[in-house]
Parts: sequence; structure tokens; C-alpha cells
Amino acid sequence: MATAFLDDDEVYILTGYKKPKLQKAWLARLNIPFEENAKGKLAVYSSHFQAIPSTSNNKPAEEEPNFGYI
Repeated sequence: MATAFLDDDEVYILTGYKKPKLQKAWLARLNIPFEENAKGKLAVYSSHFQAIPSTSNNKPAEEEPNFGYI
């Protein structure tokens, strides 16, 4: 079951830090939204990392050579 927030291990893997002070600084520097409870525990929204699949083709159109200039 998906949860609204990353767990402690996921926050550690994401930031590379175990200390909440360093985690907060890293998250803030990258503009990753998070909340902090009264005890200073971080809550990082998992929805920030969920990719929305794209149904469109985002590849730029390949241009044909303009043979009229030859």
C-alpha cells in the first residue's frame, strides 16, 4: 500500500543524511517539499516523486532537408 510520506529509510537514501538538520537543509536546497512535526521529524511527500506517465510523444519532429535550396 502506498503511503503519503517517505519512510525514514527512504529519506536517508534520498538525502544521504541521517540527521534531520542535514536532511532538511538538503531537501530545502533542492526545493523538495516536506513538513516537520513538533518533535522535528520530517515528513517528505511521496507524491512529489510519483511520475505521471505521458501519453504524448515528446520527441522533437525530425526535419526533412530542404531540397529546394539545391
